[in-house]
Amino acid sequence: MRKNKLIIMSLTLIMIVSLTTITCMGENSEFKLLSAYWGDTGQIEVTGGDYVTLTIILRYEGRWGFNNLVAKLSLPEPFKTSDKSNTATIYYKSTVTPGSIIQLTYQVYVSPQALKGTYLSNLNLEYFVSNYGLITQTIQIPLEITGRPNIQLSLRNETLIEGKQRVSLIIKNVGDADAYYIQISRAYSSSITINNVGNTYVEHIKPGENATSTIEIYVPSGLKGKTVQINFDLRYIGPKNSIYTKTESVQVLVNPQDPQPNVDVRLSSGELYIGRVNKLNVTISNNGYSTIRNVKMSISTDATLKVFGSSTIYIGDVNPQQSVKIPMEIYVPLTTAATGTITISTTYYDTARGLSISDTRQTTVLLRGFIELTLTDVAIIPASPKPNSPFSITITITNVGTSTAYATYAIPILENLPIQPLGSRSVYIGNIDVNMPTIFTINLQLLNTTLTQMRLPVILRYMDNLRNISDKTFEIVINVSPTTATTTTTQSRSTLTSILTSPITIISTIAVIMIISGVLIMRRRRKK
Repeated sequence: MRKNKLIIMSLTLIMIVSLTTITCMGENSEFKLLSAYWGDTGQIEVTGGDYVTLTIILRYEGRWGFNNLVAKLSLPEPFKTSDKSNTATIYYKSTVTPGSIIQLTYQVYVSPQALKGTYLSNLNLEYFVSNYGLITQTIQIPLEITGRPNIQLSLRNETLIEGKQRVSLIIKNVGDADAYYIQISRAYSSSITINNVGNTYVEHIKPGENATSTIEIYVPSGLKGKTVQINFDLRYIGPKNSIYTKTESVQVLVNPQDPQPNVDVRLSSGELYIGRVNKLNVTISNNGYSTIRNVKMSISTDATLKVFGSSTIYIGDVNPQQSVKIPMEIYVPLTTAATGTITISTTYYDTARGLSISDTRQTTVLLRGFIELTLTDVAIIPASPKPNSPFSITITITNVGTSTAYATYAIPILENLPIQPLGSRSVYIGNIDVNMPTIFTINLQLLNTTLTQMRLPVILRYMDNLRNISDKTFEIVINVSPTTATTTTTQSRSTLTSILTSPITIISTIAVIMIISGVLIMRRRRKK
């Protein structure tokens, strides 16, 4: 009996041990993580808003086989499973033996608001081994959001023209990760010819930035008004060395109208002075992408203007994006006209289209009167004003320019000076004709001051023939009589006046007159 009891107890203890759950963690775990990456057939890069496959590869390093593995993946935010939950479970039915490589794939949704970075998820493994019982193991799986580059192509030119031309190709990264080693290997179209695309290579483009390359395009005749499609095969690499290959298609319209000339003509100034020789530059710019040859320029004017020197100039060849400046001299005789017209004609050979092109442009320029006011004479009355006394300044000016100064005012600047105006501060002069001396007077009051000399600015404000207001400032030097001399003279006169008008003086004078009169009367009587 005792032997039977011992046997039963032993069997019971074995059963309990066999049903015990063993938890494996750390280096002694039965399963080892070999790799975890996004993608099913190869590693890809993910960004917010992606539905993507998560592949996990494990190696079983235990000693016993089994066929009941349960793999439960717990996802952190911002990840969800395909059914929008945080947990996904795989029941692995194949037999697992020592050394087996196990591949688990989960469908994961990345929230559009996800930020780039590395997140940790837990993979919980459960399986039953007859020799040990139920075994559980937890493995941390890193989930990295790197962002993904996205290269898009476009042409800077909105339209093409028939013939040969160079076009700017814009290569832009519209993704949220850096793109490396961007290469356009081929460009092709069913209707036009594209050259030198194989040389297009850019080492690095950050998100939101772009690079520019130049390609040569030939558009045959007969495509005006039609839209052509250009296909580009390109290849680039992402931040985790993921390789991207794609074909970008660009559609562009062939200009249905005759293209505008490549030559741009500009004058260095939009106005000329009447009665003077005006120096200005004519700039001819080649804004196209091909050389223009045999460029010739002719300039003509209306009857108001006169061109000095040759009116036809041979320039020669002008390369793409190059400008040439031609100095010119134009004389404007005396006139009442406010505008003049300059006509510039250019002829050149366009190498891209194989055409000789003529272009004529008219430019209207303003004719501004030249006004030069000079100070001819100044008279100050009295020459040295005394403090606390009035004085006047008579000024003579002459217009030595070529045009009348209209509605002229003289305005003395009295700030910070011991002077105040007598009457109106400004003086209206009127029109100042050419070479005609004009005289005006300013009346002022000198206040009490110890200065012996001061400078009075006087502004002449006038309008030209285009009714633009201008100022000319002159400085008038004023010498002041010494203050001490003025005070002594005044006191002497005051003393004399007070003596003569004193009552005592008057009475004494009358008495003296009466005495003298009495003496004279007495002398006359004695003689009789």
